[in-house]
Amino acid sequence: MKTTNEQQMKDAKNSLLGENIVKIGGFFFLWLYGFFTLFLPWDEDTGFLHFIGILCLIAAFCFTFCISDCFREYKKVKAMTLEQAWQYKKAKEQQRQQEAAQEQQRQREQQQQQREFQAKRRKLMAQGIPSCPICGSTSIATVNRGYSIMTGFYGSGQAVNVCQVCGHRFKPGS
Repeated sequence: MKTTNEQQMKDAKNSLLGENIVKIGGFFFLWLYGFFTLFLPWDEDTGFLHFIGILCLIAAFCFTFCISDCFREYKKVKAMTLEQAWQYKKAKEQQRQQEAAQEQQRQREQQQQQREFQAKRRKLMAQGIPSCPICGSTSIATVNRGYSIMTGFYGSGQAVNVCQVCGHRFKPGS
């Protein structure tokens, strides 16, 4: 009878192998489906199937660049002992947790910068100084909107603020 620890190590190795098998299987399914739809007769009824088949081939071609990593990892895990697979899986989980923590920290910093930017912008608006809603620059020019392909000359006389730093166009007072 296997011990619980040995069973956990075996489960860890099987889950690592399973992750890669699913990725590799999906990759081959895309290639096969795309390839075999090319042999269907080309007529009105199979046009959509050919379209999907071509999309599958394009997707499989794009996945080709990352599937080699799956093959390498599959071979590496297959060659590992149960103990090595257990340690490898633990290390992968720790790495994922660290990456998630770093992502959360980056998002908190980004939110803090956004709050500071909004506070600075509100302060400038309270003083009556226009600022760009994108970059926060106070270097703003006011021009007429001009001709537009969508609306033609309709509204071409309206004033529009243009940021001199990033080029963003926005309505005065916004």
